[in-house]
Amino acid sequence: MELFALVIMALLCEAIWETLKMIWQNGKFSIDRLGALICGVVVALVVKVDMFSLVGLTQTTSIIGIVLTGIVISRGANFVHDLINTINNDKSLGNNIDTTVKILENKTEEKAVKDSNSLNKNLDENNSKDKVYSDINKHS
Repeated sequence: MELFALVIMALLCEAIWETLKMIWQNGKFSIDRLGALICGVVVALVVKVDMFSLVGLTQTTSIIGIVLTGIVISRGANFVHDLINTINNDKSLGNNIDTTVKILENKTEEKAVKDSNSLNKNLDENNSKDKVYSDINKHS
C-alpha cells in the first residue's frame, strides 16, 4: 500500500501545482483560471469532499485535503476523469506489484526449503561416506 500511496500523492501534487501555475502564464494574470479555482474550492468546501481521504490517504487537517481537492476540481470534469483513471491504473499496478512480490517471496521461500533439503541430503551422504572411510581405516 505504501507504494500506491506514494504514487497517488505524487499525482495529486503534480495536478495541484500545474493548476496553480495556470493562474499566471506568460506574464499575464488569468481571471478565468482564478474564477474556476475559487469555484472548485467553494464546491469542495460546501460538499466536504477530500480526494486524499477518498483514495485512503489520511492527513492531520482535513480542510487542507478539501481545499487541495477544490483546486483539482477547478480543472474540470475531463481532467478529474483522467486523474481518476490514472489513479485506478496505478492502483492496479500497485496490486500487480504486490502480487509479484508475494510470488517472488514464495518462490524464494520454496527455493530456500529446497536448498535446505538438498544441503541436508548432501550432509547425510557425506556423513555416510565419512563413516565408510572411518570403517575402512579401522580395518586397515
